[in-house]
This record gives sequence, C-alpha cells and structure tokens, in this order.
Amino acid sequence: MFNMVRAELFRLSRKKSNYVFFLVIAAAYILLVFLIKMNSLTNGNLYSPHNMLSIGKQCLTYLPIVFVVQAFNSVYLDDITANKFGETLGSGKRSGEYIFSKLISSIIYIFIGLVFLGLVFFTQFAISSKGFAGDISSYGFVFKNMFYMAGVVLMGTAVYSLFGMIIALLSRRTTLSLILIVIFSIQVPTQIFSLLSMKIKIFKPVAKYTWDNIAFLPLKDLEFSNIFWTGIICYFVIFLVGNILLLNKRDLKI
Repeated sequence: MFNMVRAELFRLSRKKSNYVFFLVIAAAYILLVFLIKMNSLTNGNLYSPHNMLSIGKQCLTYLPIVFVVQAFNSVYLDDITANKFGETLGSGKRSGEYIFSKLISSIIYIFIGLVFLGLVFFTQFAISSKGFAGDISSYGFVFKNMFYMAGVVLMGTAVYSLFGMIIALLSRRTTLSLILIVIFSIQVPTQIFSLLSMKIKIFKPVAKYTWDNIAFLPLKDLEFSNIFWTGIICYFVIFLVGNILLLNKRDLKI
C-alpha cells in the first residue's frame, strides 16, 4: 500500500492543474483582503486579531466548497475517467488497499494544500500588520481557531471525497458525484433534516449527527471532543466499507 500511496503522490505532483488551483486560491484570498481594505468592510484596524480571525473564518467557510471538488477530482476521479480500475485492481492489488491508499493520498494532498494556503494567509497578515504590530502573543487565539478550523476542513474534505467516490461507483457518472458533494459541502441536506426535525421527531437524531453538525463541535469549544472523533471515525468506516464493497461487486470497466 505504501508504494501505491507514493505512486499516487508522484502522479499528483506532476499534475499542473493542482499548482494552478492553489495559486488561483491564494491570489483570490489576497484580492479578497485588498477589496475588504478598499471598501472598509471591517471595523477599525483591518489587521487586528479580531478582523484577522473574521477574515480567516470566512475563507475557511467557503474554501471546502472548491477544495473538495479539486481534491476529489484530482485524487479519485482521474481513475474513473481514465478507466484505470480494471488495470489497477487487475494487477493483483486489493480493493481495500486501493481505497486506503486513495484516502491517505487525499489527506496528504489536502494537508499540503492547507499548509500552503495557511502560509499565504499568515505571511500576508504578518507583512501587512508589520510583524503583527510587534505583539504576536495577542494573535494566539487566532492561530488556535484557525488550527481547529483547518482540521475540520481537512477531515471534512476527506469524508466528502469518500462519499463522492461511492456516488461515482454507483452512478458511473463523475458529474453527478461532483454535484452531490458540492450540495453536501454547502450543508443543504443538514438544513433539510433540521427543518424536518421540527415537525417529525424521527429526524431529530439524524439532524443532530450529520457531518456538518459534528464538524462544528470543535469550533465551539476549540477542542476535538470524543463525540467529534467518534462521529468522524463512523463516517470514515461507513464510507470506506461502502467503497470496498462496491469495488468488489461491480464491473470495473467504468
């Protein structure tokens, strides 16, 4: 499996669209900060800890919508569009190893992307605020908040990618899987279940334990609670098993 992960990461490193994507996202963020400054959309000093956290939260709120599409498309969908399932699994590799290698590659890919964007974010603020106004300690709570939010984005993108793979294997339509993970990433199902739970009691536990509600738990208390870890492990196990079963039972000539 290690060799599969290494080969996958090598393939991703040679894909120019990945570099273009991250550069575009970084440029969009810098442009966003510039527009905020020009239009005075923040109160007081743009580079104060409060405003820095506000901008960071906005970025990490909308980042998953585009990030999950890019990660899913780069890591998972290439094999579907290139008809590589038969070639990959027909060479003796097990479906479990294949899916785990994809998951690990996806997490590493997302992690590298978040580190790069995080460096852009903090470097831009460090330069613009002239070294955090000489008092970096006052920005400590900003770093902590951003760390937990980035962790949620990392886990969420990996979960949505596994879910998207299930849809792709069932429907054999890459466009449909992309549309559905975007719908899930903007929390449409969670909102629907929340509305239904107000009228129908059976939907209350469903609404409570959707991925989105579980993901927001560490952002309330700034810690990854037992409920968060239990929830994410359950989602990973369910989607991993689903992918493995589908790969074992379905015709691989997609």
